[in-house]
Amino acid sequence: MRHLVLLALALMLGGCRRHERPEKPAAIATSTSACNKGPELTVKLAGFSDRPVLMHLPPAYDCDKRLPVVMMLHGGGGRSEHAAESTCPFPYTGLGKKHHPPDAGAPGCLDALADREGFIVVYPSGALSKHNPVKGARAWKIAPAVDGYVCTGRGVCDVKVDELSYFRALLKELKEHYFADGSRIYSTGISNGALMSYRLACEMSEEIAAIAPVAGSDMFELTGKCKPKRPVPILHIHGAVDPVYPFEGGESRVLGGRYLSVCEGLFGSDLCAPTEITSKRRFPGWLARNGCKPPLQRDVWDPTPGNATRVIRTRPDCPPAGEIQLLLDESSGHAWPGGWQYLPARDRLVLPGVGPAGREMSANEVIWAFFERHRR
Repeated sequence: MRHLVLLALALMLGGCRRHERPEKPAAIATSTSACNKGPELTVKLAGFSDRPVLMHLPPAYDCDKRLPVVMMLHGGGGRSEHAAESTCPFPYTGLGKKHHPPDAGAPGCLDALADREGFIVVYPSGALSKHNPVKGARAWKIAPAVDGYVCTGRGVCDVKVDELSYFRALLKELKEHYFADGSRIYSTGISNGALMSYRLACEMSEEIAAIAPVAGSDMFELTGKCKPKRPVPILHIHGAVDPVYPFEGGESRVLGGRYLSVCEGLFGSDLCAPTEITSKRRFPGWLARNGCKPPLQRDVWDPTPGNATRVIRTRPDCPPAGEIQLLLDESSGHAWPGGWQYLPARDRLVLPGVGPAGREMSANEVIWAFFERHRR
């Protein structure tokens, strides 16, 4: 049964598709273009032709004014277009011929918000998954298996992947040919893409203004290599009923393997409930890196009054340049809050339930409001 569950996740996790629909034609941009226009572009980076980048340019893009950039990273087994679709407020409609993913340009999607607010959205591609039977499945390489924790980046764990060179090439391309504002480059992502956002904050803090991981803990913490050159503001969004990356850490009911708790990755072991692994290692977390201090202040945010669920907000005492917020959405599972219900909320035959795509808040709106407050 487990291998069927993993296959289903490989097909769908983070917005993957079983039924392919015709894509909108996207212009192919090259590095020699002085000003590339879209609104949809597929960018091929020099040295990374097998990892195309999907880009959405808002109406405000005019090759004169530099605009902020939001990088949205797909989940494990996904692709760049799947990341765009996962941000759209569409219900689960089943699998097979009747199953059509949402149009990423529809109201409520991240692209639509970019059009309204005037920022560029970039959907990079992870490395091709070596063992995934689904054609084109990709993942981000984060951390090897260590101290009882699972390798994160399944399918690329034993593949040589230079993630940092890929993202440096991407940011260079954005600043030189797409009039990106280098002081306002942000990263968000779901699941495996959330983990990659944490890695970028650790290793490319001089380039990344802020991050907003969704539905994935900071597994890069396990490497002991997180040494940012500056504080990086973090908004972490997680579903309280996430069965894939459990908020409390420990064993994943869906994927198997052990994962670091969200609290330990953000706030460090000293402020978090002990776990099975805590006795073996202590994790500093981002609290110390960003110059924050305890205690952790918790309050209830109810963005949609009348719903039975709420959002629990946790914040330490941080300087403005090192702001950290944790939003625990009681209505959400392993999905983008306010986004696409790409798999059923509950188990159905061999399909794993990933919990609901919560409707308590729009992750798109909340993340952009956070990003707007920060620049490098």
